[in-house]
Amino acid sequence: MMRSYGWRAITASDYRSAHSKWGGSVITHPRVLDFIHHHKSTIPREYMASNRDLAAATVLCRWGRWLAGDLPALNRYLAPGLDFGEPEVILPQAPGAVKRYLWLRSEMLSEINHTTIPNTQVVRKVKNFIAQVKAPTEVSGKTRNTQRRKFKTWRAAGGVVRSVGDFSAATLSGIYAELYEKRRGCALPCRDSLVDLYTDLKDMVFGHVLFMEDRPCAYQLVLRAESPGWTSYEYVNGASDPVFNDWSVGSILLWLNTQRAWEECCGKAGCRMRYSFGRNRGAYKQTWCYAQPVFRTVTF
Repeated sequence: MMRSYGWRAITASDYRSAHSKWGGSVITHPRVLDFIHHHKSTIPREYMASNRDLAAATVLCRWGRWLAGDLPALNRYLAPGLDFGEPEVILPQAPGAVKRYLWLRSEMLSEINHTTIPNTQVVRKVKNFIAQVKAPTEVSGKTRNTQRRKFKTWRAAGGVVRSVGDFSAATLSGIYAELYEKRRGCALPCRDSLVDLYTDLKDMVFGHVLFMEDRPCAYQLVLRAESPGWTSYEYVNGASDPVFNDWSVGSILLWLNTQRAWEECCGKAGCRMRYSFGRNRGAYKQTWCYAQPVFRTVTF
C-alpha cells in the first residue's frame, strides 16, 4: 500500500541524514530508534521516504502497520520493558516536501507534519492532545512567585539541586527506581533497561535530581533531542519520595527543569522549545502547559 502511493524504502543512513538536516522529536531521533531496535530486535521495521528525491521528502520509520514511536506502537512493541512516555511524533521533513497519503496507523503525529499528509485529522478529545510546556512568561505571575518561594524555603531547609550529569548510569538508574517504588509502591517496570538507556543515550538525558541533604527527593526522566529550529524535551516519567510531599518537590523540580530548558533555547538563535508532558491529562498540566493538537491518520 505504501509503495503504491509513492513511498519508497531508504537506508537507516538516509534517515539519519534527513533527521540531521530537518530535525524531528525525541522518539524519532535515529539514536533512540537504534536503541529501541537493539533491545527489541523482533520489531518489524523499515525506513521510508515520501519521494524519490530526498530533498523534497518526508522520511519515517515504520513498525509493521504502525508509525514507529507512536503511542499505540510503543504499547504494542515496547511495554513494559522500555518506557518512552507518550511522545510527540515529529517526522523529519524537508521544506516544501511533497504531499503524500500515509497508510500507517498513528495517533500522535505532530502539527508540523500533518499538512503534507492529507489523510490526517485532529484527535477528537482535548485530553488526548499533547501538553506542551508554556514559556515562563506565559505562566501566571502568582505561580512563578509561589515556586520561587517554595524553592527558597526548601533550599533553606537543606535542599540540594544536582544535575543528572553528576551521576553514573548505575547511580541514576538506582535513584529513579528507588523513588518510583516509594511513590507508587511497586517496582519500576523498565528498570532492567535503565542502565543501558543512561549509558547509550547519556548526552540526551536532561534535568536535575533533588536531594534533601543526602536523600534523593525527586527525579523526572526527561530526554532531549536537538533540531535545526527547535529542541524537543520529552518527559517520560518521574517519581518523588512521599516523605517530602509537604515541600512540593515535584512542582519544584518541574519548575527547575522547564526553566533550564527555556534558558537553553533562548541561548540559541532561532531555537524554539518543544517540551512535552505527554497527553493533556492531569490538573497540574493545566497550570504549566497548553494543549497542542496532535493528529491521527485515517486509514482503511
